[in-house]
Amino acid sequence: MTKDEHIASFKYSVLQHARKHNNITYTCKVFCLSRTVYYKWLERFSKLGYLGLQDKEKAKPRMPNQIKPDKEKIILNYVIEYLTHGPRRIANELRQQDVTISETGIYHVLCRKQLNHRLDRLFYAQEKSDNPVVTEKYFREIEKRKENHIHAYYPGYLFCQDTFYVGSIKDLGRIYQQTGIDAYSNFGFAKVPKPFQKEIKYFWGYRNFVLSDALSELPILEETKPANIVDSKVIIPQLELAKDRFDLNIRAVIADAGLDSEKVLSFIINDLKAKPYIARNLRREKDLKVSSTGNRICLAGFEMLYWGKYKEGNRTRVKFVCPIIHSKKFRKEHPFCPWMHPQFVKGTGCFAYTQVLSEDIRKQIAYGTPKFKKIYNLRSGCERIFSRLLDLCMQNPSVRGLRAISNHCTIAHITVLLIALTAARTGNKDKIRFVKSFLPNI
Repeated sequence: MTKDEHIASFKYSVLQHARKHNNITYTCKVFCLSRTVYYKWLERFSKLGYLGLQDKEKAKPRMPNQIKPDKEKIILNYVIEYLTHGPRRIANELRQQDVTISETGIYHVLCRKQLNHRLDRLFYAQEKSDNPVVTEKYFREIEKRKENHIHAYYPGYLFCQDTFYVGSIKDLGRIYQQTGIDAYSNFGFAKVPKPFQKEIKYFWGYRNFVLSDALSELPILEETKPANIVDSKVIIPQLELAKDRFDLNIRAVIADAGLDSEKVLSFIINDLKAKPYIARNLRREKDLKVSSTGNRICLAGFEMLYWGKYKEGNRTRVKFVCPIIHSKKFRKEHPFCPWMHPQFVKGTGCFAYTQVLSEDIRKQIAYGTPKFKKIYNLRSGCERIFSRLLDLCMQNPSVRGLRAISNHCTIAHITVLLIALTAARTGNKDKIRFVKSFLPNI
């Protein structure tokens, strides 16, 4: 539907609403209209029908003082004979021939015919004259007005590049624009490189990912990454490395809701043959308005139409579209959007996506059972591990940079393991986690 059709449909729906409720005041209040506008639409609809609701095209303005066609023809004929004369000279010469036209009126005629420049009048005279006078200046102007074209026989045959100085900006310096154009396809692009100065980068910290034993509360593997790396990207390589390097028989994996993803759960259950004790991420279960058939409900309360599935990376999403725009049957009953959504006014209609979550893998996890809660409570050992590491200067390290921080964290973990090994070999197995007891002056 075009914009004019949408406007006519809206006006028609207003008239139908008033006819249905038999209350013009109520209709005007609902649609925020004045009664004057309503009666204007009603009058046009009663006279011209549905076409009367469309917007009128603006009529061309009338110019009562415009020069008449016969005098305009006299001016053009004079221009062909004396093409170098301007508006004032033309007005004076025509006055001697008993033709009175003002200088301004002649100028307006020349502008309307695009003859207000001498060279334009020269070309006009050459076209209209029976015996044109060809001059050298005429040939020079023709060469200038010819369309310049560089012959290129295939894309990439000839590439044109230029640098343009944009200007100087305070605190940035000089700005240049580099432009490149392919001569065959006329495809071009431009780039504004960064000024020659120090580039400031902001970094928001680091994250230390630890794979630990739940019973002894000792680290097995650790890795330091930038803070923008999420847990789900690190856990699978860590589990594979721990299984291959130490030949561990992993029976269960305990983690918080940050690892509640289908990829991680599938790896734990199918590849490791272990049980996942991972909290469910409630953010994946948004309270969306859905109909009995599973379709989304729009803001206006209408059931949206199913429009297929789309796969983006590792996730699959279902698309729903506006029923008014994409269904003729629905549009007959509801010709307009009660909310007058901006997408509806544009003619595209609103749309929504729903992510498809595979619940088969999660059905194998016994959430809420006493066994699940009991084993999941062992996850608090991770908090105690990091509490001991904070005693080893991990909270405020004296070094900077990802590599230096990574080495600093590795040394802290090695220190914790050395303390545990010393406690075990000295017969103090109950004190393998007591860092302060062995290093009181740390």
